[in-house]
Amino acid sequence: MILTEALGPAEAAFLSEVKQQNSGKAIPVIGSSATISPDWYKSVSAALGASELSKGFLADNLVIDTSGSAYKAFKAAIFTQKGKVGNTGSFSTYLTAPGAVHLYDGINLAALAMVAAKSTNPSVYRAYLSKVSSGAVSVHTFAQGIAALKKGETINYTGPGGPTKFNGYNESNGIFQIDTYTPSGQVKVVGNIPNAWMSSLR
Repeated sequence: MILTEALGPAEAAFLSEVKQQNSGKAIPVIGSSATISPDWYKSVSAALGASELSKGFLADNLVIDTSGSAYKAFKAAIFTQKGKVGNTGSFSTYLTAPGAVHLYDGINLAALAMVAAKSTNPSVYRAYLSKVSSGAVSVHTFAQGIAALKKGETINYTGPGGPTKFNGYNESNGIFQIDTYTPSGQVKVVGNIPNAWMSSLR
């Protein structure tokens, strides 16, 4: 079993070499959320074969809320970039790829914290990250958050990646899901790991 977090082209080169050294047989792979990416799938499936990859691959991924206004705004933003990032396989994979979803949420949280703090200085707005994710007024987009802050309201931003609840380590853990790829490159959910179970391992 190989545990991995590598970019697509590098991963493809490595896993194809492993396959050659293993008498032409691929070794099962468990990837991080970084492996749920059209670019990763395109490179690795070309190196190993789509059918073989789908049989021996699993990844831990963060659960994405694919309904509501937060997801609608995120989807619209992502699809403005379609055709601008090259041929990367199934573009819709970006809609559940943590590299897209959680960076989108992180950028929105940081920007809202800057607005609330009236500062772009990290030492100033850092303390506001937890404040814009735990206030009284629920918001699901950057625009909603700005509108509420202008009214003097405290906000609770919840994006497509779900709620952000910082713990004493400044972490926000959600539910991890176990994913695989179908031979056509679609992401398939095969199970979930609850947050309570993850927290009990600390």
